[in-house]
Amino acid sequence: MHYNKKNFEEAIKSYKLALGVNSYDPSSWFTLGICHMALKQMDEALKCFSQSVSIDESQGEAWGNLASCYIALKKFSEAYMTLEQAVKYC
Repeated sequence: MHYNKKNFEEAIKSYKLALGVNSYDPSSWFTLGICHMALKQMDEALKCFSQSVSIDESQGEAWGNLASCYIALKKFSEAYMTLEQAVKYC
């Protein structure tokens, strides 16, 4: 509900609670990463997208968002490597 209303701070709290119950849901990690990206919290977003792809490496969109975070942080070699993974799964 918070995510749909673009209330990202509250959505982050809710997703963290949900992940406390089931930390093996790649889509929850992905959405949590989106919330952090929306708030320009790229380091936190990186952690979330990394967790998503560590659970399910076929998450092409998560790989692409990882690359976007790396680009925002000016970590271009890391961005290139994650884009290679994104292309495999998109």
